[in-house]
Amino acid sequence: MAVDTGMFTVQQTIGRVLCCACSYENPIVPNAANMCVNCLRREFNVTEILDKRVVIKHCPECDRCLQRGKTWIKARIKVKLTVQKEAVRGAVLEEKNVIEFVVEEFMCLSCTRIHADPDQWVAVVQVRQYVSHRRTLFYLEQMILKHEAAATAVKIKQGDHGIDFFFSSQSHGERFKDFVSKVTPVMKSKPSEKLKSHDAKSNIYVCRYNFLATISPICREDLICLPPKVAASLGNLGPLVICTKLVEYIVLDVEIVSPEVDIGGSRYALADAQVARLSDFGKNDPIFFIRTHLGHILNLNDSELEKYKGLVLPDAILIRKSYEEKCRRKRGKPHSWKLKSLNMEIDNKGKAEQEKMNTEYERFLKDLEENPDMRFNVSLYQNQEYQPSEIASMTDGEDVPSVPLEELLADLDLSEDEDGDTNMAG
Repeated sequence: MAVDTGMFTVQQTIGRVLCCACSYENPIVPNAANMCVNCLRREFNVTEILDKRVVIKHCPECDRCLQRGKTWIKARIKVKLTVQKEAVRGAVLEEKNVIEFVVEEFMCLSCTRIHADPDQWVAVVQVRQYVSHRRTLFYLEQMILKHEAAATAVKIKQGDHGIDFFFSSQSHGERFKDFVSKVTPVMKSKPSEKLKSHDAKSNIYVCRYNFLATISPICREDLICLPPKVAASLGNLGPLVICTKLVEYIVLDVEIVSPEVDIGGSRYALADAQVARLSDFGKNDPIFFIRTHLGHILNLNDSELEKYKGLVLPDAILIRKSYEEKCRRKRGKPHSWKLKSLNMEIDNKGKAEQEKMNTEYERFLKDLEENPDMRFNVSLYQNQEYQPSEIASMTDGEDVPSVPLEELLADLDLSEDEDGDTNMAG
């Protein structure tokens, strides 16, 4: 600061003083306490009003924390604090402090009731599909796992024609029912309500809600012959649009009619083919002459899946190429990828049909390998136990569909060892 006296300019400087507590050799700028920063921190603790250790009551079942002794909320923990406080006569001190949070497991009331009696559920969503296989349910299970739609379910039970999902509240059941309706074609149905108990004095009623989600029995690559009225109502579509039973045929001869074209990212080629039913091959040998869109992949002795009806329809319709002969050599061997599964209870009838379910599950895995569109909504993980065989790779050939490595996710396992260190295994 400079002061002009008229004759010359006087430079004014702020005087410095020694710390009154430690007399540090380097003078400091005067402040209200005339202390250096280190002495101020020793004399005044601005974080003394903060708790250095906090206990958080955490429910391991629903992953929520108890707030103020009455409200259960999702855990949000912030540990980095910067505190400013006036130490003495206008001297403001700023200090950063780290607080250690200790999570203490404390089960909430609703989860305690469920563990004491697992039958204390409020809403159940019964997913059903009345078909001869469970491949649609396997696909729905992977969709549920990917979107974590059943995270609030208190119990999952596998039945004969479907799966039951039990929830502790009506809203959770309704939300899960809406999810199933969005990802699968579900027939409309009204929820049912059943009175479990009531208190006439306080006018409190406890009800159970049942939501039925019946999936359409028509599955992917099924073939249906529409009735004339239905076909006319759909703009004279059909009458052949989809299938209920597939019969395997073997290709005897293929003659390309038109060159290969690309439609919607998929390749097709029109061809005339001679096929025979695999079950009749070598017996009476009836041969069918058909026109198909699979000319670009069909070769001699290939087999397809189709439906034959004795109506005014084509003798056979080729749906897709079958790799059954080549996949039979890989059956029972581990895949380079794997799927996760829901933690479900299985009834006694389901245990008796476990072998049939394993066969259907292998068929579902084969469909995933052959169809990239099905893998779009499924999370596939790397199988760390898989060891590729060079001999198997040579015999399988290059035309057998497989899951590319870039589509696989790393299966992370976050756990803590005995020393408290966190391990991450893929």
